[in-house]
Amino acid sequence: MPGSDPEKRAQNLLEQFQKEELENDDVFHSLSPCNLDEEEELEISGAQEFSLFQEELVAEQLTYMDATLFKNVVPHHCLGCIWSRRDKQENKHLAQSIRATISQFNAVTNCVVSTVLDSRELKTRQRAKTLEKWIRIARQCRILNNFSSLKAIVSALQSTSVYRLKKTWACVPKDTMLMFEELSEIFSDCDNFATSRELLLKGVTHGTVPYLGTFLTDLVMLDTALQDYLEGGLINFEKRRRFPAFTRN
Repeated sequence: MPGSDPEKRAQNLLEQFQKEELENDDVFHSLSPCNLDEEEELEISGAQEFSLFQEELVAEQLTYMDATLFKNVVPHHCLGCIWSRRDKQENKHLAQSIRATISQFNAVTNCVVSTVLDSRELKTRQRAKTLEKWIRIARQCRILNNFSSLKAIVSALQSTSVYRLKKTWACVPKDTMLMFEELSEIFSDCDNFATSRELLLKGVTHGTVPYLGTFLTDLVMLDTALQDYLEGGLINFEKRRRFPAFTRN
């Protein structure tokens, strides 16, 4: 926890280890018969570095970040009457809690794409390994009921820049491809995203991080379809009844 005693002790240990590491590096460089120039040093590419992370750990960290943002969502920020006006210059301050979740979603999507398209020097099988790893991370997100990062990863893998890599996808094992197809089906737009809605309701009792995009779209459409006031200036209580969790008091 931020500011806790264990965090302070951990920070002190980290500083101590970093100091010792610097001292050891100085000794190494002074004893080494030949030192590499900066341009000759071996670098680990983004894809190679990414391959070192455990899939379960990545999914857990993504879920922690998504859950923290979701807990901080202000319900009435989701209302169509607020969210639909977000792009106007004078409304840049509106719906900050929703903007934060979208920024996280975009960050995950960009991370997936950048690791897959790391560099032109990557071989086809190396890219395939990266695809496979992301699919397995997406599977772990599904197990954790983190539909937000799951949707972000699936969307990134379905993006044009990644999905057009036909030779790379051909190197992905069949069982992994079947897994990807099953995960993709969750967000199928068939019957108004019926599958994802059903899974979300089933996971509520066990803790779930939803993908807000579907529901933000619903609320914007409802806000557009239903007027705030009826003829004669009467309040449209039918519209307000549809938003019991989002009333602003």
